[in-house]
Parts: sequence; structure tokens; C-alpha cells
Amino acid sequence: MERLPKGILIVDDLPVLADALAMVLKKSFPQTEFYTALNGLEGLDRIENKKIDLVLLDVNMPEMDGYQTFALIKKNYPNLKVILLTQHGGREMKEHFIKNGINGIVLKGEKWNLEEVIMEVWKNGTWFPSHIKELLGENFIKYHTGGRKLPLSNRDRHLIQLLGQGKSTKEISTMMNLAENTINSYRQMLLKQTGTKNSEELIKFAVDNGLLR
Repeated sequence: MERLPKGILIVDDLPVLADALAMVLKKSFPQTEFYTALNGLEGLDRIENKKIDLVLLDVNMPEMDGYQTFALIKKNYPNLKVILLTQHGGREMKEHFIKNGINGIVLKGEKWNLEEVIMEVWKNGTWFPSHIKELLGENFIKYHTGGRKLPLSNRDRHLIQLLGQGKSTKEISTMMNLAENTINSYRQMLLKQTGTKNSEELIKFAVDNGLLR
């Protein structure tokens, strides 16, 4: 049976939104306990006293905002996964959180399946929409977190490793249980993000920058 998060914390200063989100997500994660907090101070208290595996974190909140809260989470709970869930998101804000190790960013109002985003972060460590990756360009890959380069997701790393083994798109499609068109899309996205022109350059870039470690 697939292991799911035992506890998910929603930190948002709009209690109606947080409660509604918890109710919706509970349908997809019936075994998960959901907790809410109105600001970072309450959120940190929940993390300290409850079994929290993943946090959905707003940015603009009273008493302690998302910037301060995330910094303290990373310092005191470095293995806790955090997804930024925010109404607004300029380039500087996105760069700040990605540079400091956020696991995912979802803009409120965008038509993402939040359940799928949570599972991607839970299983593979990160999830970012393509428009954020494209906005930041190769900096998305090159940002450092505590002296370590921002890691690729397990899926991306697996794809590059298979390319390095000389596997064809059809073979990779079978091994990763994904459509060939999906494999080609992922490869093109990685080429664009890393500024490389072909699979050989992509593999070399990944090895040279320690992205496969």
C-alpha cells in the first residue's frame, strides 16, 4: 500500500479558505490528518506538537509571514516538505523561495490539481509549473541551497540517467511507464532549462553540475 503523508498543515490567514481546502483534500487523503494555522507562529507551534509531513504555506500573513516561517522551518525541520500556496507571485518572490529550497510553488486560482502536486512533492521531492521554470531559465537549475545545487526531481534524474545509458525514447517510455510524447516533452523542457542543445550536452551538464548525485 502506498505510503501517504500522516499530517498536512495548511498555513493561511483566511480560515474559511484553509478549512475548505482541508475538507477537499481529505477526500483524496482520507488517512491523513489535516491541521490549519492562521500565521507562521501558529504554524510552527503545530509543527512542534503534531506529526506534520508536509506544509502548504501562504506568503502574506500577520505576525509572521511566509518568508520568516519558511526560513525557520528550513532551519529547524530541514526534511519537512513545504509547498508555497500564494495569491501573487512575482519573479523575485519565486527566486527567493526556490533559491532557499522550497519544494513547490502553486499560485491560487491556477487550475492545477493540488492533490497531484502534493503527491509529486511527496514522492519525488519537488514540483514546479513549467512557466516558473521558463521564467527563471537556467537559473532554476543553477540556484544553490546551502552550498548544494537545487536537485532535480527523481523523475528528471531517472530520465537523464536512462538517456546516458543510450536508451531510446521507446525504451524509456516503457521503463518509466509514460507516453513517448511525454518523454519527449520532459526532455525538451530539461534542454531548455539547462541551455543545452541535445541529450549528450544535457547529460554532460547534469554530471558537471552534480545534478545526478
